[in-house]
Amino acid sequence: QFCTNVSQRTVEPFYKTAPVPPDALAVEDGVHVVVSTTFHALILDAARHSVVMFYAPWCGHCTALAPVYAQVAARFPRDTVVFG
Repeated sequence: QFCTNVSQRTVEPFYKTAPVPPDALAVEDGVHVVVSTTFHALILDAARHSVVMFYAPWCGHCTALAPVYAQVAARFPRDTVVFG
């Protein structure tokens, strides 16, 4: 049944995701908090340019880049570029 539903495109997608922030448009240090369920609306459907950093709290490179990324995000007007 599952394979039939997939071929007929009637299966709802399942996203492994972090919870949506209480404020769906939450911004921390000029950077939107984007989870898989809000990715389409904030990044793909945006009428603005988008820059996305995929972040893992256990990743040393990610944690080192986060403050620099926030500094870069602060230099761009929010009405033209979305940082997530």
